[in-house]
Amino acid sequence: MATEETPPAEAPPEEPPAEAPPAEGEPPAEEAPPGGDVDVAKVDPGPFEGEVKAAYTVSDWVQLDGAHPDVPDELDGKIAGILDAPSVDIPGGHGPNAAQMPDPDAQILVRVRDDPSNALLSLPAEAFKIVARGGRAELLPIG
Repeated sequence: MATEETPPAEAPPEEPPAEAPPAEGEPPAEEAPPGGDVDVAKVDPGPFEGEVKAAYTVSDWVQLDGAHPDVPDELDGKIAGILDAPSVDIPGGHGPNAAQMPDPDAQILVRVRDDPSNALLSLPAEAFKIVARGGRAELLPIG
């Protein structure tokens, strides 16, 4: 006589064990961020209170903005090197080695380098589309 075997009943799923509270004197366990791991180098921190821009140097290059009234239309988008840019001590800075920031009211002396005019201009910082710090590679087209 053949007997029919009955399949075993399915066991209920096990619940994960609850985490025990941290022992006295230990910091609580950190939870993972909802989006998973985050590349902190790509997170925009936003402006910080008291943060200022670094002073311009002769190693910096700019792209001129023809929309500004002081920039001739034919020089719109042209690359210029900074020749002179006055700076001031940062707020609260003092002494001979105080950190510097651009003078907000100063005119910046630039020379256009990618135009036959080789124009020499004195412009406010608002007349620049882009400021490339330490070189002009950021301003050059790729390809």
